[in-house]
Amino acid sequence: MHDFGIVLRMAVSIPLNLFFTFGKLNHPLSFSNELVLEPSEPRFAAAIENVTVAQGREAKLSCVVDNLHEYKVGWMKVDTQTILSLHKRVVTHNTRVSITHDEPRTWNLHIRQVTEADRGCYMCQINTAIMKKTTGCIDVHVPPNIVDEQTSGDINVPEGESVNLQCTAKGYPEPTIQWRRKDHKIILKRGRKNKIESVPGQWLNLTKVARRQMGAYYCIASNDVPPAVMKTIQVKVSFEPQVTPKQMLLGSPLGEDLILECDVEAYPTPITFWKFNKTMILDEKPRYLVSQSVEGDYRITMRLIIRAVTQHEMGTYTCAAANSIAQAEGVIITYEIEPQQQAASAETTSGGGWNGASSLNPDGRDPTNHDHKHKQNGLHRNPSLDSSQLGVNHNGLNPFSYGPDQQTGSPRSNADLLPSTAATSSSSSYGIILLLTSILLNSLCNKKLTSL
Repeated sequence: MHDFGIVLRMAVSIPLNLFFTFGKLNHPLSFSNELVLEPSEPRFAAAIENVTVAQGREAKLSCVVDNLHEYKVGWMKVDTQTILSLHKRVVTHNTRVSITHDEPRTWNLHIRQVTEADRGCYMCQINTAIMKKTTGCIDVHVPPNIVDEQTSGDINVPEGESVNLQCTAKGYPEPTIQWRRKDHKIILKRGRKNKIESVPGQWLNLTKVARRQMGAYYCIASNDVPPAVMKTIQVKVSFEPQVTPKQMLLGSPLGEDLILECDVEAYPTPITFWKFNKTMILDEKPRYLVSQSVEGDYRITMRLIIRAVTQHEMGTYTCAAANSIAQAEGVIITYEIEPQQQAASAETTSGGGWNGASSLNPDGRDPTNHDHKHKQNGLHRNPSLDSSQLGVNHNGLNPFSYGPDQQTGSPRSNADLLPSTAATSSSSSYGIILLLTSILLNSLCNKKLTSL
């Protein structure tokens, strides 16, 4: 024990002669008094403030002591009983620990690049006879980190089946997890009725997966300690190809460019090709241009352009797509439109029928206005036979006009016998058969009238 007390001794001897009116007294009085001033004990001027720091930053605890005199201050980690410093000297082998003494009463403990192992309480001690101590704590917050071993990877699921995606993250405080789609579309969860944009929790359950749910999903983990982290999980939905021609019947004058298009949906990505009268078309002829455009994960538009089409190139074209699951086809029938009929139809504007290659549009508009929707790049499309009536997976019945021309009274030619309106049918192929049958019947009628 150190004795740093200062003792002041004062000896006072005062002889007093007291004289009273009634007599004389001689009383020698002697006082011997000793005054001792003890030093003040060291004390903590304030409690140590707890600190919260993000992993990788620096933490500082400050211990303020009054009346330290020649006593010494030390720091110790409470849970491990590890002595870190004695006065100004660091005794731990941890190079991240340091001590500063900014002013006479303040002793600072510094820990650089803190880790989770530094989380806990630290004791500031004074080596008095009865040790004095005070404690401050460091809370280390750890940003989230996604655990790959416990998180789903990219997945391929057949259409109609269910899939469960898992995302696990660590951090302090415990991270929260949100699921979102990369394209910001809604997440279809538990059927079509429950549509939400984000799903909280470690699991994302997708039931009866449809192709529209194909895409990238984000697993986002956060706990208010920047930065938040994210992992992308690709969900692929496999299904057999579906092929839909944009027009099932397509007419064009000879010498014009003929453009055929088909829409395809399939995953895995299919191989696409064209056939003419069951013979595969190779993109080797200079007048043939085969191309396709891709939209999203599973949509493709097939396109075949025939430059300056000839009579021999009129017929049945097939657009086909095949992947590892199945193959599908769509059929387009092309036919010739006489150039003079095209000109005559352009001259007809009102009042009576017209001899063009098409009848009124389904919405009642006269096709003689050369609507750009029905004539592109010299291609004449029958406006009454758009994809809504004659495309694949649509039921279309096309009645035809068999009577004489309303202006001339003469029988119509085969080229004039084109569909006039669209009606409902049980099969689009039935409409095609009806078209061919009507042409044959009209030809027979023409011969009979001629003979008469």
